[in-house]
Amino acid sequence: MSTKISIFGGAGEIGMNMYLYESESVAFLVDCGVKFADNSYPGIDMIIPDWDYLKSIKDKLRAIILTHGHEDHIGGVPYLLEDFDLEVYGGNLTIKLLEYKFYERKIKVLTNVVKDKDVINVGDFQIEFVSVTHSIQDTFGLFITNNDLKLLHISDYKMDQAPVNGKPFDVHRFMEIGKKGVTALLSDSTNVVNDGLTPSESSIYNDLLDVFLQANGRVFFTTFSSNLDRIKQVVEICEQIGRKIVVDGSSVTKSVKIGRELGLLNIKQDTLISLQEAKKLDDDKVCFIISGCQGEVNSTLYKIASNERKMLKAKEGDLFIISARVIPGNELNLNNTINKLYYYGAKVVDIEEKKIHVSGHASKEEAKLMLNFIRPKYLIPIHGEYRHLKTHIELLKEVNYDVETEGIFAEDGEILVFEGEKLVGQDNFESKRKYIDARGEFVLTEEDLKLKKNLARDGIVIIQDFGKEFSLETVGFTLNKEDENRLRYFIDENMGVVDLSRDELLVNIVRRFFKKRFDKRPVVKYLI
Repeated sequence: MSTKISIFGGAGEIGMNMYLYESESVAFLVDCGVKFADNSYPGIDMIIPDWDYLKSIKDKLRAIILTHGHEDHIGGVPYLLEDFDLEVYGGNLTIKLLEYKFYERKIKVLTNVVKDKDVINVGDFQIEFVSVTHSIQDTFGLFITNNDLKLLHISDYKMDQAPVNGKPFDVHRFMEIGKKGVTALLSDSTNVVNDGLTPSESSIYNDLLDVFLQANGRVFFTTFSSNLDRIKQVVEICEQIGRKIVVDGSSVTKSVKIGRELGLLNIKQDTLISLQEAKKLDDDKVCFIISGCQGEVNSTLYKIASNERKMLKAKEGDLFIISARVIPGNELNLNNTINKLYYYGAKVVDIEEKKIHVSGHASKEEAKLMLNFIRPKYLIPIHGEYRHLKTHIELLKEVNYDVETEGIFAEDGEILVFEGEKLVGQDNFESKRKYIDARGEFVLTEEDLKLKKNLARDGIVIIQDFGKEFSLETVGFTLNKEDENRLRYFIDENMGVVDLSRDELLVNIVRRFFKKRFDKRPVVKYLI
């Protein structure tokens, strides 16, 4: 019996994780995430996989299983479920985060909350949920079996022995799974380029406390909104040293609300105050937990730095703690935001000098330990850029056990085909992307994006034809009088040369002029 694993995203980039497991009779998805767009994507906020390929197997596609609640794993789910009617499985926190998205988009979905050691059946697949430690609660690895085929899918993990919430990473559980004879390990590659072990989340508490104790004015704290363990530590510090807390920003407000509902955040009732109440207190008695650790345009951090908030402006004495690594592509946004904060007299804690952040991903030694625990027949690195995937395979030279593990390099758009326990081939499908403009929730194709980039770079030329004469208007750039005269002369010189209609001829001539004169390709529009 053949089983296929198709990779839609997450193998070749950080983000956009999505994998399809498929037998001859049934199929299910693991995760459907987003990748946040950088400045090279004008007017685009997020990128998601294009799942047109799924339409050909729509009748046997049953469910989507979610490993955890980070946006690079669940951000695309609402868009997916507008096209496919699927059951959704995930941990309590993951489902809560998604339910807000479903409510906002008015989507009705059958959701199923799972916990550690739960086992579900999707057709001829059996899936066991295996709890792992990460930077968000309710994160699971998936032990997937189909007859003799045994697969372990661990997208995000680290071996945290002192987590802020929940149980430590269960080494013995993974050793027991390894004894069952795992065919393939699909495993997190994000931090395999880093030596050693990733520090525990709880290890940053003292450094955070020290930063707060040295602050003489207001403190603004930001991290990924779903990182409730980090927020919990800040809450405990504020309650210990007597600072009240204002939560500001839609994403972090939502996460704090969910965290309190699920018992992951225990905040005293009088600790949380409003912005108006904060204005009545001394600056050294207030902490603002805000959105925007990546400098996102609509976040609270960005709006404060850009002086867009009437009641909340950066000033001398303010201290900003950005407790997160910048996602590749967001460097320019965040750097500009930090520069603006300094302009207004605020300071930003240097993440390199103070231990105010730790990663949620396994480093090199943890990846090697995982290989020793599982001893798979095949290692298929996922969740990383090419350098991470390749480095992960290179680690096989540094481990020594009684099974010869073959490293399989696979990227987005690849299909891995298994017959029983043997990998018999690698095939391909056309791997495309869709692009989300969050202002209006527009979903754009690659052709739409190409046009957007063209407009941003080369602008628009509008020809308004009055019969004997015409007017020219440019959008996105200004044509000086000399070049406008050159264009008019070029048009007069070439009119009637080709057997085309007047509108087609004018558009063609204008395009040729800009290509020849400026090497520009503006969009040319003809109006009567």
